[in-house]
Amino acid sequence: MKIPKTKKINKCRLCSNKKLDRIHNFGNHYVSNFVTKLNIKKGVKAPLNLVYCNHCKLLQLEHSAPQEIMYKKFYWYRSGVTNTMKIALKDIFLKVKKMSVLKKNDTILDIGANDGTLLKYFKDDGVEFLSMGVVVNLCQILVGINPSIS
Repeated sequence: MKIPKTKKINKCRLCSNKKLDRIHNFGNHYVSNFVTKLNIKKGVKAPLNLVYCNHCKLLQLEHSAPQEIMYKKFYWYRSGVTNTMKIALKDIFLKVKKMSVLKKNDTILDIGANDGTLLKYFKDDGVEFLSMGVVVNLCQILVGINPSIS
């Protein structure tokens, strides 16, 4: 299989402004693809540069890495496995609830919802939600939380 390359953006991801200011170059880093320790140096490297759009004020990465090298079909990390992460996600839920920003018939959207740990808190509180997962094995878990997710 040929490994896809990263792509440099030539305009703002949000407003399409072509003038982007380079904020910092962190050099080339391995793209997260959860390889074994033996294969760690065989991974794909990509530039990690921050750019800023003066028009819409979005701070963004200058390069996009293809999903094929970021997330395989199986993604092993689950946020609901560790108490530290569960406590942190519950804290987000409690802060949102305390802010009273949710009204009747509002819907929560969690992009990259992982195993749905954060969404479970909202579900238990009676709030509707949608999620967008990126890997097959975790999407199956999300469907278990909310059968309307496909």
